[in-house]
Amino acid sequence: MRSHFLHTHSHFLHTRSHFLHTRSHFLHTRSHFLHTRSHFLHKRSHFLHTRSHFLHTRSHFLLLVAPSGVLLGDRILISLHDVKMCLCVYCG
Repeated sequence: MRSHFLHTHSHFLHTRSHFLHTRSHFLHTRSHFLHTRSHFLHKRSHFLHTRSHFLHTRSHFLLLVAPSGVLLGDRILISLHDVKMCLCVYCG
């Protein structure tokens, strides 16, 4: 009877040890995932903000050069001269 108890208790301790190790690994992995996701979301937010700023600035630029540009769908081809003139107008 005593040996059965010791065997069962040993099995319990082993199982608990395995559970604690697995839980520790899971928590570490989850922590790493959350950190990585946070980093990714921060980078994406920065990218979207920068893209928004770029598109806004481009719209101003295109409005200035559109009269002398060549329309191709949603794109405007401009000469280097037009760019220089635009910068003079835009920047003063």
